[in-house]
Amino acid sequence: MIRFPCHCSYRFELPDDMAGGLMQCPKCGRLNDVPTLSDLPHIADDGTFEISQPPSSDAEQRLPELKRIYSSDKIDEQTGEEKDLRPTEADYARIGQDDAASAGSPVPGPAPSPIRPKYDPETGERVREIQVQQAEEDRPDIPMARPAPLGYATALQRHHVPIRRVFFELFTPINLAVMFFVFMAHMSFMILIIIAFCLWATLGLHGSIINIFLTVLLLAHYGNTIIETGPDGRDELPRPLRDLNFSEDIWHPFTRMFLALLICFGPALLIIRWMPAPASLIPAMMAAAMGMLLFPAVTLTSLAGGTYLNFRPDRLVEIMRITGGRYVAAVALWAPAILLNAWVLFGYDTIGATLAMNYPWTGWINEWSVLFPMLSLAVFFAHWAAWHTGLLYRQEHERFGWVMQRYVRRPLRPRIVPPPVRPGP
Repeated sequence: MIRFPCHCSYRFELPDDMAGGLMQCPKCGRLNDVPTLSDLPHIADDGTFEISQPPSSDAEQRLPELKRIYSSDKIDEQTGEEKDLRPTEADYARIGQDDAASAGSPVPGPAPSPIRPKYDPETGERVREIQVQQAEEDRPDIPMARPAPLGYATALQRHHVPIRRVFFELFTPINLAVMFFVFMAHMSFMILIIIAFCLWATLGLHGSIINIFLTVLLLAHYGNTIIETGPDGRDELPRPLRDLNFSEDIWHPFTRMFLALLICFGPALLIIRWMPAPASLIPAMMAAAMGMLLFPAVTLTSLAGGTYLNFRPDRLVEIMRITGGRYVAAVALWAPAILLNAWVLFGYDTIGATLAMNYPWTGWINEWSVLFPMLSLAVFFAHWAAWHTGLLYRQEHERFGWVMQRYVRRPLRPRIVPPPVRPGP
């Protein structure tokens, strides 16, 4: 039981589990703090706490110091300067000294420690000091540890690949795997084209339909390559058709790549279609050469320009001017890539017709020893050109001068209110 008196001499008798709580006196109505079991021996008969030692004799001497600390004045009366309440060296020297010892009263037992122990507020463990030894002059310099290179994150975030290293990066295992998969897709579709020509007479299935489907998938893959290495900032070839999302991974990149091919090489095809054969050769070659010159700029604008307003000729020429010699290298890479892929796709139809329907050989273009090396070069040059084009965007797209690339808020113009018209007399 906890027994303690109130200030009005009323005595409480409470159970031990109410220690540290509050209890209202039924006699005088005063709220009393229920003492803990360790505080019971120090409670006097009138309800006050007994102090084991009397107040220090220097309490009156501290009044000026307390007034200086707690007064609202910011100027010290003695020095006339602004108060500086930060602890001084003498204050730090008195840390840990017992009050009774400093007052002159003897304290039994061992001498107090000059520094009181400190404890961690979270764990309660004692904080022990670390002894720091001063370095000797004749001691040799301690070698500093060097940061170890971390290689576990290279698969997630690789180093930036400059344009001059794209050729060597294509021979890394992951990029070779992507190109090998595209090569095997070519082989699979070539077998389907041969089977389609064999069934042409019975089912009416033409191999060109499969060839068109292969062209759609290839254009989508090369468009994804430009987007991944350009706007997305990746330093490796993407997976073929990425996540097989029809809108984002197939239709969108295919339509943009097809639009670029149509803009650049459509005039040459129209010249061949509507002009006689001998007279159309030179104009068609000139139109195709002009289209090849514009193809990297048109492809970048189609895939990453955001709006058809950026197809304006002066903006396309600006891309060519900003990229300079790197643009010439892009044209030099796209030229063999487009020619070799067109050669390979045309060779599929001729091989299928030759093997399935006994068509006469059209020449050395149908030979396997020629078609397979051309197919390998076509796949390699197409990926090289697409990666190079993506890096052109990545390095210089902020200087292209494209419109509608970001939203710039315009301040509202003040509204002009016409003065009211007063009615006439």
